[in-house]
Amino acid sequence: MLILQAKRYIVWTAYAALMLAVFLYYDDMQPSAFFAAVTLIMAFGVVLNARDGAAQDKALRGSASWAGDTKAADGVSGSRRRAEYDLLRALAACFVIVTHVFQTNMAVASEPHRDQQLLSLVTLCCNPIYVMLSGALLLRWKEESIWEFYRKRITKLLLPLLLYYTFYLWENRIITGMSFMEAAGLVLGNLISGSTPETPYYWLIYTIMSLYVVFPFFRYMLRDMPYRTAGTLSVLCICFMGAAAYLPLLLGGFGISTFLGSWAGAAILGYFLSLEETRRFDGMIMALGAGAAVCMAACVYLGCDYMQLCTGTAPVMIIFSAGLFSAVLHLGGLLRERHLLKVVGFLSRHSLGIILIHWWVVFWPVKRHFGLGIIELSGTRCLLLSAITLIISAAAAFGVDRLLILPIERLMGFVRKSFQKLHRNP
Repeated sequence: MLILQAKRYIVWTAYAALMLAVFLYYDDMQPSAFFAAVTLIMAFGVVLNARDGAAQDKALRGSASWAGDTKAADGVSGSRRRAEYDLLRALAACFVIVTHVFQTNMAVASEPHRDQQLLSLVTLCCNPIYVMLSGALLLRWKEESIWEFYRKRITKLLLPLLLYYTFYLWENRIITGMSFMEAAGLVLGNLISGSTPETPYYWLIYTIMSLYVVFPFFRYMLRDMPYRTAGTLSVLCICFMGAAAYLPLLLGGFGISTFLGSWAGAAILGYFLSLEETRRFDGMIMALGAGAAVCMAACVYLGCDYMQLCTGTAPVMIIFSAGLFSAVLHLGGLLRERHLLKVVGFLSRHSLGIILIHWWVVFWPVKRHFGLGIIELSGTRCLLLSAITLIISAAAAFGVDRLLILPIERLMGFVRKSFQKLHRNP
């Protein structure tokens, strides 16, 4: 037992040292008070993981994800159902990286590359998929107070959001030399105002957090809604999305404003797609998704403004995403290979960290060493760099989750319990 624990200490210490060395290297060997604080927290994380690594693994597997808990979707608690939703989340994380790598490469291209444009467009379905996942997994009725809902989900987002954004400001030398209060004020002020140019992809996190605010109330709305009515509501959402996306182009505006034509409508659609009764319509939904893919390809190869016509909550993108969503739910039972399931589960559990760190990986290691965004690269090279970015991001996210977020959560839990004891025993 002592030998096993010693090995754990060696492994986790080496992992922490490697992470610190990498980040310090890309900070041009400029240690700071922030770096010292991170080192101290990671040392505590090494102790936690080395003392009881199996328990930490179990705790991470059992925790609710930022985009919803996959353990009991549809009221079914089985590995097949978990694997399907894990696969969707893992695919969405991969697509985020692929679209950003290709967009970065196309920004320096001398001429349009239609194949790369199409791939970057198709993988933008990552945004609707994340929102649909949130709707599918969080709009199900559950005996849970509104406060408990907020505590479980929003707090799951706030700590990683704060840590990663502080890291970006540190790496960009924005908070270097500031006092703790000045740096904290800048970080919190930017996050509250949504002014985060260092992390432009944070808009998706803000969108999902905004949906969290209304999800507990949507649960009551959907709890007793008949299946046929839920289907009609989903179709109505797509219609309003179409009106919001296309009528301004045709008529110069759209006078009716409703949440159905926004990301809230996409979440409701995700809820409908997750219902067991919807599985009988999977063939039709997948066919519509394939048709939407053809429309996207036509927009790209005909030289249309595909970013205006096919992104965000435009029906073409939403229907394509719905087709992919249904395909995974319909065919996900075929995912039985044990090692592949482990990889999918790992990517799903750490998908938030992968998204939050991938921007740094793209514009620091990958850009510096492979020329992404500096010289024009081939599509094959971009796919390879996407895979490299995913691997580095997953390794970094795993380390941050285990060596930074976990010890901070433990410290916060200790402080909370201490205050509760003081309150009970004045």
